[in-house]
Amino acid sequence: MGVADLLFWIVDPCQSMLPMHSVFQMRLWLAVSASLLPCGALAGGLAAQPASVVYASAEGSGALLGIDTNSLRVVRHFDVGNRPHNLDRTADGLLAVATQGANAVTIVDTKSESVDRIDLGVPPHDVAARAGGATAFVLSERGLLAEINPASRRVLRRIELEGRPHDVIAWRGTALITDISAGRIFVVEGDGVHTIPISVVGHDLAVRPGTQELWVTPWKSNRAVVVDLGGQKQIAEFRVGRAPSHKHLAFSEDGGEAWIAEPESGNVFVVDAKTREVVDRVALGGHPHHVRIAAGRAYVADGPNDLVILDAVNRRVLGRLAVGAGIHDVAVAVQ
Repeated sequence: MGVADLLFWIVDPCQSMLPMHSVFQMRLWLAVSASLLPCGALAGGLAAQPASVVYASAEGSGALLGIDTNSLRVVRHFDVGNRPHNLDRTADGLLAVATQGANAVTIVDTKSESVDRIDLGVPPHDVAARAGGATAFVLSERGLLAEINPASRRVLRRIELEGRPHDVIAWRGTALITDISAGRIFVVEGDGVHTIPISVVGHDLAVRPGTQELWVTPWKSNRAVVVDLGGQKQIAEFRVGRAPSHKHLAFSEDGGEAWIAEPESGNVFVVDAKTREVVDRVALGGHPHHVRIAAGRAYVADGPNDLVILDAVNRRVLGRLAVGAGIHDVAVAVQ
């Protein structure tokens, strides 16, 4: 008997009059129906959302993992080795991964499943794909900013920087970079470099959507700052977090909120972007590192092992999955 025949027999109203079978039929109908649902359909309503894959870097296991957010299962696994740290996704769908142990950036093509390396000669720490473009910035704390073409696997240019440059983002063709050795932001336009002084030593950074506000989280502090990129100067400083420690940052899609993760306390703090006041605290219990927000969801790399998915509106946890030792960063690729 096939599944279709079995289901017909279970729900056939003529069979419902058989008293000895009614309870058995109902139990069997529930069991078969549940088995036909997509995995994860009952887990917090995840299956009602558009299918997507989140890619996470796991430093301890040396892997790049693709997680189906509907089923909460690992569906892709790339052994890249060499402590994969930060990563980003290019406009043409390639993943660029800062593999610190290889002195190279690793390029993963998730369609062809190829894994290649672009040698830098120094360990990379961060990667930032240029929006809508075919290139990406790669940053090393050894004082190097490189612009690469992931598709051709080539280094296009190299720029030397002072101090210990740490995190980089791409904004309107410009590279904006924190320095964990001094209170300043590097601004790289073409081959030119200048700095903007800030009142904290910065760690992570992001531009608030729809504005020219650059937000910078601290390296070892509980004070964050806001820089006006139009005026090239700091315009605000505010308190966030429970520990004087490094923090990661992501904005909601409308720019109304900043989600700031603090690994030491296990919390993600939600900040009203207009008032710059903390309006909520999401306790995750682990060591949350990078946060990415897309399509109404927040994805948090909650060390040491977990990917946590939250509703970005009501901040409710939708799912949690242990994906790999030393999870650090995530990149979202909508299918």
